[in-house]
Amino acid sequence: MKTQMRVQKILMLISLVVSALVFVFALIFMTGGLANVYRFIDTTNGQDYIHCSKFVSTSQSFVSTLVAFGVVMVVLVAAMYLMACNSRRKYYITNYIAIAVFVVFALVVAVYLVIMVATLMNLYQNDILWKSGEGEKITRVVEIIVKDPITGEDKVEGYETLILATNYADQSRFYPDYVLDPNQTYNFILGFVLFVIIIADIVCVTLCTVWKFLLIKGEKKLLATTAPVTENVVAAEASETVANAVTEDFVENPVKEEE
Repeated sequence: MKTQMRVQKILMLISLVVSALVFVFALIFMTGGLANVYRFIDTTNGQDYIHCSKFVSTSQSFVSTLVAFGVVMVVLVAAMYLMACNSRRKYYITNYIAIAVFVVFALVVAVYLVIMVATLMNLYQNDILWKSGEGEKITRVVEIIVKDPITGEDKVEGYETLILATNYADQSRFYPDYVLDPNQTYNFILGFVLFVIIIADIVCVTLCTVWKFLLIKGEKKLLATTAPVTENVVAAEASETVANAVTEDFVENPVKEEE
């Protein structure tokens, strides 16, 4: 039982760390090169230069949901600590319920995480226009400004249509400071690693709880088996004590024969 209790303390702490990792991952997911994707959507007219609107909207929804999930997981672990699931020798029904709720919710988070990360990775690599020549040409109409030779003031002489880009490959000269790379996938890989960590935590917590249940069940069975034997031993000892007392009394005070 001591070994099991030591393991359950460690697993409760690991569950708290895993829950915090879910929250932190949600905050850092759209960092690095992924943070530059939204810059290729013109906020003034909504023009999507590299066909990334779907990726941006889906990732924003994913991050918001995962942040909420991370907070809920931390709260559930805190509830397990309040119910002493980390230190209690004997579990009550409330302890089993608290652990079951955490395990089920963590499983939901893990499934949601792996599905959304795979979806976003596919959108990032296959939905965004990466290769030269893809998509419609991105144009911008600019004024042709010349100086009036008489007044010296600038005046509009005409208009010119500039072809800015046909895709991101050409767009890089338009936004040289915000480089994107279709092979930058470490954000997604971290998501898959986190999925494995959550599943491992779920399995370990479940097995540890089953271990606890079997130990308690075994103790109850052992007590039920030894209780009748103990009662018989106590009764025998009590009978022997009474017999010894009677014998001693008879020896000390023998019955006198009637004259």
